[in-house]
Amino acid sequence: MSTSDFLEAAIGNHFYNGIPAASPASVWVALFTTATDDADAGGVEVSGTNYSRVEVTAGFTVTSPAGTYINNVDIVFPLVGVGGWGTIVGVATYDAALGNLLDHGLVIPNRLIVENDVFQFAIGSLVIQKS
Repeated sequence: MSTSDFLEAAIGNHFYNGIPAASPASVWVALFTTATDDADAGGVEVSGTNYSRVEVTAGFTVTSPAGTYINNVDIVFPLVGVGGWGTIVGVATYDAALGNLLDHGLVIPNRLIVENDVFQFAIGSLVIQKS
């Protein structure tokens, strides 16, 4: 996953300018049918029936090598409603339900989500790699 412009600025300001960076109480995971970018522009977030971002509280474990974060809880989206959600190609994390983009990446393989599907990231399947 790639780090957003927002998170890069927050980290830089924290370490180089002494401006505290507040940690969110939880992280929100979003799905995309067109991938977003570092500025959180150009992507198309899912908007189908029953879709909502999923809140994850203390749900990532740091692993070796340092800077790799893996979900330690299942991240389960709501049951897909009428019409489905389309093909999921991207995923992103945010600092609030309607907050600032933290990281974004691709869902490989892409997955067509139809009515009555349940999309989830099983434990260990959402990896955020910092370099």
